[in-house]
Amino acid sequence: ASTRFVLHPRLLSHGGQGRARLIRHELTHVALGRRDDHAPVWLSEGLAEYVSVRPLPPQRRGISQTAVDAARAGFTDLPGDGDFNDADSRVHYGESWWACEYVATNFGEATLWSLLDQLDDPALDAAGRNDVLRAWIGLGTRQLAKRAGKLLLLTFDPAAVRLP
Repeated sequence: ASTRFVLHPRLLSHGGQGRARLIRHELTHVALGRRDDHAPVWLSEGLAEYVSVRPLPPQRRGISQTAVDAARAGFTDLPGDGDFNDADSRVHYGESWWACEYVATNFGEATLWSLLDQLDDPALDAAGRNDVLRAWIGLGTRQLAKRAGKLLLLTFDPAAVRLP
């Protein structure tokens, strides 16, 4: 398990919330150690983002405009492990963060951490992970993605949300 992380020297001269948020994100990975080695990347990175913004007031929790635009277009599924860090990584980080926000808001933060314990299983494939999600929160990855997108928009672009 990693026990350290390194900051680029340029970041050392830049203080502020961005650096503090990055440090909290990376420290979350260090604190989790091996607890998330087999969890889906969306959950591992989403948790790190979720933890990184907790100390910030809601109005100061920034997100990339590309993630907001993608949520407006509609998330169709949670990002896969193999393509998480592709050209759409900003979208994937935002979507994953808000999937974790959705779970914590609707089922309690303890459920979010329990999901990590349940999904950190090397024997689980995508279908097995989906089954675990359904068993714990009654939603599959596609449903969770859609609900995460709506919650993201309620926070960052409330005019885009159409309520039933």
